[in-house]
Amino acid sequence: MNIILLVVLATPLWSQIPSVKSKKLSSAGETAVENVGNATIKTQKSVIQKLDKDFDFGVKTGFNMATFRGAEVGNKNVQIGFTGGLAFNYKISNRFETEFDVFYTEKGASARYVVQYESDTTIPGLVNNERYTTTVVNNAKLRFHNLEFPLLAKCNVITGKEFTAFVAGGPSVMVNLHSEVTGNTEVYISDFDIFDLLIGPGTKIQIQDAPIEPGRLKYKGMDFGLTVGGGSVYNIGKVKFTFDLRYNVGFLDIDEGPEILRTGAFYTIFGVVF
Repeated sequence: MNIILLVVLATPLWSQIPSVKSKKLSSAGETAVENVGNATIKTQKSVIQKLDKDFDFGVKTGFNMATFRGAEVGNKNVQIGFTGGLAFNYKISNRFETEFDVFYTEKGASARYVVQYESDTTIPGLVNNERYTTTVVNNAKLRFHNLEFPLLAKCNVITGKEFTAFVAGGPSVMVNLHSEVTGNTEVYISDFDIFDLLIGPGTKIQIQDAPIEPGRLKYKGMDFGLTVGGGSVYNIGKVKFTFDLRYNVGFLDIDEGPEILRTGAFYTIFGVVF
C-alpha cells in the first residue's frame, strides 16, 4: 500500500522533469542565437566602419592641355579644355591606395594635315605621261568631347596627419562622345613640266581654299592609354583637398582616314574628397 502511495505521489513530479529540461534547452538555444546575431551585427559594423575609414568619395575639376602626335600632323597648337567628374579612392594601407575616376573632358588643339600624291594627266596626241603633284592641306581646329575612366595605383611617398604626397599611374579608357572639326582646306598643284618651262620650276598653283567639308575628317569612338603623374592631399578636419598633375598618352590611332593621329594631354586637377 505504501509503495502504491509513493508511485502515485511521484508521478506528477516525474512528468514535470522533461518540461524543465525543455525550458533549459530552449533558453540555451535562444542565448546561442542571440550571441550569433550579436556577433554578426558587430562584424557588419566593423566592415562598415572599415569601409567608411578606407573609402573616399570626391569631386574633381580642372583643365587639360591637349597635344596630338602623328607623322602627318604638324604645327600643333595647344588649346585648354575642361576636365571634371567623380573620384573614388580606396586606402589599402598607409603607403598604397587605388583611385578610379569618371571624368568628362574637352580636348582641343589645332593641327595641320598635309597630304601629297602624284597625279597623271595625259591628253592623247598632245601630252603623254604628264605628271604633277597635288598637295592637300587641312588646317583643322579639333575639339573632342570624351568620357574618361582612369584607374590609378597610388604610392604615398610622404605621409603625414595633415599632408600626403603621392605618385600614381595606371591605364585609362576614353570614349569619344562627339568630335568637332572646323578650319579650311587648301589644295595646290605643282611640278608640272610644262608649267616649269613657262613660269619657272617649283611653282605652286592654288586651286582651292574653302572650309573643311563636314565629315572630311572622322575619328574613332574609343582610345586606350596610360596616365602617370602625382599630387598631394591636404586634410582639413574631415575634408580632404587634393591637387593632381597628370599626363595621359593615347596608344591608338584615332583617325579613321589615312592620317595617323594619337592623343596626349597634361592635366591640372583640383578636388574635394569626403
